[in-house]
Amino acid sequence: MLRFVVVSASLLLSLASSASGPDAPPTPTPTTTTPTTPTTPKADVVAIVNEQLLQPLRDKDSNRSKMSRAMPAPQERRVRVTDDAPRLDTDGKAFLAFAVDDRRGWGLNDDDTRWQENAIVGCVYPDTSTIYVNRGEQYVPAAALLGAKQKMFKPTAPLDHVCTPDTAQAALSTTTTTPAPAPAG
Repeated sequence: MLRFVVVSASLLLSLASSASGPDAPPTPTPTTTTPTTPTTPKADVVAIVNEQLLQPLRDKDSNRSKMSRAMPAPQERRVRVTDDAPRLDTDGKAFLAFAVDDRRGWGLNDDDTRWQENAIVGCVYPDTSTIYVNRGEQYVPAAALLGAKQKMFKPTAPLDHVCTPDTAQAALSTTTTTPAPAPAG
């Protein structure tokens, strides 16, 4: 019903503007704008990790048999972004580090004593929404946690640059210059 009213109102406005003559200025049609909420890089990273990593992990865990010998799935997971601002890797691409904490067991309460911090550690490249997780001493694509075979994501080039901050860039940003003392006299 509402669509019919909106379409009818816009049709009447267009007919009224054409009936007023060719020299009359066209009447503007009302437009509605939805306010956009500004997002922060941290909020973007949390959304990316929730959508591309945690939700598929929840789906995978829910399909597991209750009689499985595997360790029970976490009851709850939360994402923490550990970087305040994006950092540049050795290739010059911006990334933010994150950590996923999980909570296991029965009788979950609201205190923080049952959270296992840093159960999953990794980084997100917000420009491409690519997630890498730490496995041992290297970072691999997050598909490794979801059961993807190793051969599916063997990189053509080494992933040494992934989630590794550029030390030269970090040294430049932390170096402060002190002004030279004014000459005496």
